[in-house]
Amino acid sequence: DLAFTLVASHLLMERGQADWARALLITSVCVKLAAVPLFFWLLRLADELGLPRPVSVQNAYNLTNRSWENGLAEIGYREKVSLLAYSPLAFGILCGKYLENPHDAGRVNLFAAFAQRYQKPNMAKAVTAYVDLARQHGLTPTQLALAFVHGRWCVGGTLLGATSLVQLQEDIAAASMELSPEVLQSIEQIHLLYPNPAP
Repeated sequence: DLAFTLVASHLLMERGQADWARALLITSVCVKLAAVPLFFWLLRLADELGLPRPVSVQNAYNLTNRSWENGLAEIGYREKVSLLAYSPLAFGILCGKYLENPHDAGRVNLFAAFAQRYQKPNMAKAVTAYVDLARQHGLTPTQLALAFVHGRWCVGGTLLGATSLVQLQEDIAAASMELSPEVLQSIEQIHLLYPNPAP
C-alpha cells in the first residue's frame, strides 16, 4: 500500500535513515484514491522526502461515475498526474445486456458483492438513456461508453476487463472512435438528469 510505504519512509527519514526509506519505493508509482486532501498529501510527502511523485491515479471512471471530475481532474492536470480509468463499462452494465436480462452471464452475477455500487437509484434509468443514445447514433452501448472515456482530456489510459475475444475486439475498436459534438452534448444532458448514479 503506497500510503503505508510513504509513511514508513517518512518515519525512517526522520530518524536519519534516508537510504532505507528510498529502498522501500520504486521509481514511479500509481495510486488509487478518491479524496483531494489525500492526493495533495501524497504529492507533498513525495516532494518532502525527495521521492518519486505518483505518475498516475487508478480510479473508477465511466458514464455513471464521473466523480474524478469533481476536483481530482484539475489537480491531476496541474500536477501532471494522469488518470488510469478502470471500470469504463461500469462492471459491464453500460453494455446494456443486464437491462434485457438481469440474470445474463457476466461480472454482475459472478461477483454480486462487487456489483452493489451499481445497484443504486437512477442507475437503470441512466444506463437506459445511454443505451438508447448509442443506438440512436448507430453505436453499440460499449462503443459509446468506451469512446467517451478514451476521449476525455483527463484520461491517460483505460483499464479494460474483457472476458472474451469478441469483447476485447470491440473494446480495441472503440479506442479509436471519436464521438460527435452532438453525442457529447447528449451525454452531458443525460449526466445532468442522472449525475453519478454509481460513484
